[in-house]
Amino acid sequence: MTPARMAQIHAAAFAGHGQIWSEADIAAMLARPVIHAVSLGSEGFALLQIMAPEAELLTIAIDLHAQGKGHGAALLRQVMDAALAASAQDLFLEVAADNARALALYARAGFVRTGLRRGYYARPGSAFVDALTLRRVLSAQKPGSGANSLRCGINFDACSRQNPVDPVIALCPYSEGVRFQTLQIIVTSGQDDAPRIISTGRYTMTMKTMLMGAAAGLALSASGALADGPAIIFDLGGKFDGSFNEAAFNGAELWASETGGTYSEIELTSDAQREQAMRRLAEAGSNPIVMAGFSQATALSVVAPDYPDTKFVIIDGVVDAPNVRSVIFSEHEGSYLVGMLAAMASEAGIVGFVGGMDIPLISRFGCGYAQGAAAVNPAVTVIANMTGTTPSAWNDPVRGGELTRGQIAQGADVVYAAAGGTGFGVLQVAADEGILSIGVDSNQNHLHPGSVLTSMLKRVDVAVHDAFTTGPEVVTGVHVFGLAEEGVGYALDDNNAALITAEMQAAVDTARAAIIAGEIKVHNFTDDGTCPVQMQ
Repeated sequence: MTPARMAQIHAAAFAGHGQIWSEADIAAMLARPVIHAVSLGSEGFALLQIMAPEAELLTIAIDLHAQGKGHGAALLRQVMDAALAASAQDLFLEVAADNARALALYARAGFVRTGLRRGYYARPGSAFVDALTLRRVLSAQKPGSGANSLRCGINFDACSRQNPVDPVIALCPYSEGVRFQTLQIIVTSGQDDAPRIISTGRYTMTMKTMLMGAAAGLALSASGALADGPAIIFDLGGKFDGSFNEAAFNGAELWASETGGTYSEIELTSDAQREQAMRRLAEAGSNPIVMAGFSQATALSVVAPDYPDTKFVIIDGVVDAPNVRSVIFSEHEGSYLVGMLAAMASEAGIVGFVGGMDIPLISRFGCGYAQGAAAVNPAVTVIANMTGTTPSAWNDPVRGGELTRGQIAQGADVVYAAAGGTGFGVLQVAADEGILSIGVDSNQNHLHPGSVLTSMLKRVDVAVHDAFTTGPEVVTGVHVFGLAEEGVGYALDDNNAALITAEMQAAVDTARAAIIAGEIKVHNFTDDGTCPVQMQ
């Protein structure tokens, strides 16, 4: 089946139920070696990502005239067969909570619910809909039934047991809907003891590395080294937030693809886990350990002195310790450039800003944006709103959409989102209402092609890649990534090329050069807590 036919089926099947995948979107996915297509004649298709021992069903679509005839069940069976043939043990998927037909199909196929993502799917002209995460065990063998297996307990499937090893080592697939091969390392003090989890981190490893490590009789203990090499702790919101965390993840993955190396990772689900996660990785021998997010600073200031031989890297925060590298970005400089583009694109002379958590860092984004807009149009009106005052402000797309509608009602025709996962709601509503939006951190132009004017790039990926590449010899102290260091900038690609004229690009590039040369001074809000441009 061609990408064009797939796009046709997808558009019909999902009309009014979320983002439609274009022919170009599908072709780009199929170009990736981990993406597999399964078709049912010309009646339907499915796309799945296979990175054994896990597979993820990305979409399944049946042509409208063929629905209600059992084709969905038949196609799903093909999907499971394909995943199992590729050595996947588990199949994961996400489905909208209001998609009763799909939920019934998956229930009949043996999928069970494993999680909930609130406000995940946008519905045109209506409220956001929750996503349910589902899982289906593909292995015909029941967990723990093999003679050489060890039962891991809740959230774990059967584990391969490596004998003779003392202590006993179990390498278990971690099954919470992650998208890449991850393992939980478990040990016992003896062959007959119940498993004792000593590391809850997620370790990205190849099967070869996993088996070699166990076969070599790697001696593990609660304080012993479970992994060498670098590690990363993602901030709240998950590594696939499409913004800050995902940029950090991309930097780690680039290093892994270039070097063939492995790294450890932990995704936080609460603030209380920060110190524990740092200590766990440090005691496991990871070096350096990268912390994504300023919220990690307090815990790091406590942990770092206890591990003087371990190098820590914190992104977006400053910790004064001899073994800590503090990476900060000149977000105001990059935001100045996208503010210029916003003012040049605005027909109303009114632009908006939706920030995440109300903290000085996010005000730095907003103030830089306002300065850039005012440099183009001194009479511009900048409407600014923050989502909230707690960490939940980073992952509230519903509220982001509400704030965007409020700004549109006040006349804004371009809105800049600096709000992590909340920004998905901003970009969605902007697309639905026919105005322009601006993404942040990662290049988000592709999320709504033709609607996202540009994205303010914050090269968190560069900072992570640099730290991983340098390794334990990473230079500590404060390191600033601004325009001159190519740490910030704006995104220009095929998805927004029609929105950025040659004149707009020339004006922004001239300003960029002037900022680097010191001819334009962009005020940093965090220097004195003030902004020279008034925002409403």
